[in-house]
Amino acid sequence: MLSVAFRLIFVARMEQVLPQNVAESIQGLKSRGEVRMKGMLGILVVALIALLAYSFYFSKARSDGAGTPAQTINIVGVKNDLIALAQAERGYQAEHGGFASLDDLTSSGALTMQNRSRQGYTYEIENTSTGFRAVAHCPAATNPGCADYFVDQTMEVQTASK
Repeated sequence: MLSVAFRLIFVARMEQVLPQNVAESIQGLKSRGEVRMKGMLGILVVALIALLAYSFYFSKARSDGAGTPAQTINIVGVKNDLIALAQAERGYQAEHGGFASLDDLTSSGALTMQNRSRQGYTYEIENTSTGFRAVAHCPAATNPGCADYFVDQTMEVQTASK
């Protein structure tokens, strides 16, 4: 009989306490859940920003069309050849009062370039009455995705549009 009375008292007590504790527990769980969600959202935002920055940085690094170290070396060599061509044109123009073709630069001694190509790139000089433009043409058949480069009297190497 004592155990039945004890059970009734216990159940009556639990009914009084239970709804209040459940409400507090649920509220506590909600607030902890909200904090966790805000924390996860913050981590996702930071990860997204980091991913975009990483992608932007490396897309700039690959913008010259160089994917491998060997391709990068070739492109730097091509750009250096274009600068040498532009310097030879400026020297020839100062000496002779006009601009010259690639053959004229070589035969006059203004250009000591022995090889007129580098890893498939070929060079050409376009002259006008007011300036010149030295162009390095890319071998698109053997190196798909590569770019042509040019330099003019400004001495700035730029990517040429095809």
